[in-house]
Amino acid sequence: MISRVYLYLIASVALTAGGAYASHRITAASYQADIIKEQQQAAAGLLAAAEKANRHAEYLEKARAKREIIYRTITKKVDRIVDRPVYIRNCLDDDGLRMANEALTGAPAAVAKPDAAMPSIDAPGR
Repeated sequence: MISRVYLYLIASVALTAGGAYASHRITAASYQADIIKEQQQAAAGLLAAAEKANRHAEYLEKARAKREIIYRTITKKVDRIVDRPVYIRNCLDDDGLRMANEALTGAPAAVAKPDAAMPSIDAPGR
């Protein structure tokens, strides 16, 4: 027959193995629960970020709609009386009057001449 020592040894090994298995199952379930909890928190964070982005996008679209550029042509009629003598009789100076007369008669414009002679290329002092 099997002695009592062996029975106690087999019982203690069986209880230890059972306790280890139960401990492993409890720990694994705890880890899985923690992982699920973290995944739910991450999903809630992503959902909150998406809602915030949607609110900002909606605000931006409303702001763009408000500042739409509208072009309008505004015509105003203003009555003015010109009383300056330069606008009444003398609109052009002498050169302008000469050019206007040449344009009206069709005569070619006179070539402009400089006041002083141009220095030559080999002029001293250069």
